[in-house]
Amino acid sequence: MVEHSPDGIKTVFKWCFNPIGTVTIPKGGRFNELKHFTSLKQPYAELSRIIFLDAHGELTIPSCITRFGLGKNQRFRIIVKTEDYPDEPNIVIRCLGEMKEFGYYGISNSNEWRAPFFTLLLPNTPAPPVFENYWPGAYGNYHAIYVPDDSVGAYKASPGLQGYKGQILPLSEYQG
Repeated sequence: MVEHSPDGIKTVFKWCFNPIGTVTIPKGGRFNELKHFTSLKQPYAELSRIIFLDAHGELTIPSCITRFGLGKNQRFRIIVKTEDYPDEPNIVIRCLGEMKEFGYYGISNSNEWRAPFFTLLLPNTPAPPVFENYWPGAYGNYHAIYVPDDSVGAYKASPGLQGYKGQILPLSEYQG
């Protein structure tokens, strides 16, 4: 990202990419610019993980990414690097593509390998994706999953989301 200063052009890299494909997002940061990275390929050799430095933030995943957290061959995952969660932890994850699968390592933290609370937005995923048996949602660690309004019933019937039907909400109710 380039920012301009009044006395000339000054280049500032807001997000830190390292050689092994890790993006580190500062405390309270948003990385919605990732939506412009539409040429990322699977398995994600260029981008292996995104690390949030606290339990508040926002991320927009480009439409080319349709599954993540599936292990060695598809290493892309989101990590929340914090030991102490704030009172209201929330990472908002907006997936622009039609998501196919979330694996166990989809969203995790650096302590217990489970994410703190998060909100998942799936505006372009009318059919429920596969949620692996032990993905973080299995621990009830999400505030809500917002899905297309006509798909709420299908998501509530999805095997990977049983027991969490109250957190599945229509996208029209999202206030963000």
